[in-house]
Amino acid sequence: DARANRHLEGMLSNCGADIVRLTGSSQATLASKIMWIREQFPDVASSAAKYVTAGSLVTGFLAGSSGEEFVIDPTCLWSTGLSEAATERWSPQLCEYAELDTCVLPIIVPSARVVGHVAPGVAADTGLRSGTPIVAGCADQAAGLLGAGVVGAGTVAETTGTYGALSCMTEAFLPGVTGGAAGVVGSLVPGLWTGPRAVIG
Repeated sequence: DARANRHLEGMLSNCGADIVRLTGSSQATLASKIMWIREQFPDVASSAAKYVTAGSLVTGFLAGSSGEEFVIDPTCLWSTGLSEAATERWSPQLCEYAELDTCVLPIIVPSARVVGHVAPGVAADTGLRSGTPIVAGCADQAAGLLGAGVVGAGTVAETTGTYGALSCMTEAFLPGVTGGAAGVVGSLVPGLWTGPRAVIG
């Protein structure tokens, strides 16, 4: 979806170095899409309680969450353009640039945190058992690396999916690497980072 590219280019032109330094990546996808929505649908934007990712929406739906309760986990922060990934919080600086109040963003919680339980109405509609615990979850690459046993500093893996990537686990948050790097991503292993990741192709 390239509709928000003009906003992404504007963000990178005006504060790209800060985005990379704070989020670990230049992929300010969530921020630029929010800016596009505000431009194209101002009435919708003015009444929005939260801007969430697809994963956050599904998690919230299953738990019967209200707009105030939607969550996002640290492995997804790299693509928001709005976070301080190293401290797992929303960046006041980047949110100010995007003219966003952090209250319209999901709550950042650890990937394995139980964030709710399958609501009775959802259970009836889906066949899931009412009361089943729901965890925050994680990004696809983070889950794949954990499943492949890439859990220690210095371990490397090649993954192929939406794009191919060569990833190395590190104990340091090292943003700003250039030359094909897709950014630094939070790991499911506390104290480790996945990156820099070299995108293949």
